[in-house]
Amino acid sequence: MPKTLYLENTIVSYLTAKPSGNVHVRVHQETTQRWWRTRRKEFQLFVSPLVLEEAAVGDQIAARRRTRLLRRLPQVAVTDSVSRIAETLVDRGAIPRVAEVDAVHVALAAVRGLD
Repeated sequence: MPKTLYLENTIVSYLTAKPSGNVHVRVHQETTQRWWRTRRKEFQLFVSPLVLEEAAVGDQIAARRRTRLLRRLPQVAVTDSVSRIAETLVDRGAIPRVAEVDAVHVALAAVRGLD
């Protein structure tokens, strides 16, 4: 049984973006692309509707590339317990309020037992 992995948009953005002129970003892109080619099949990947919503924002061409890739992956729902944990993470200062979406990603992975 493969390990499970919850993907948020950073990985998909690095994977589908045009090569960056910024050397640091370019290294992240190349590393992500290498991982996708060589290790991706070791994992059962999951996304949430939140990830699909985020991926659809921005440049239309890039958004289409991201959403095309993400639509093939199984989705996990954001449940009430996920929302409560995310709210607690923000309320207790573990994740800043400006990053509430990240709190949902963390809570979702934790509740579902995804890496």
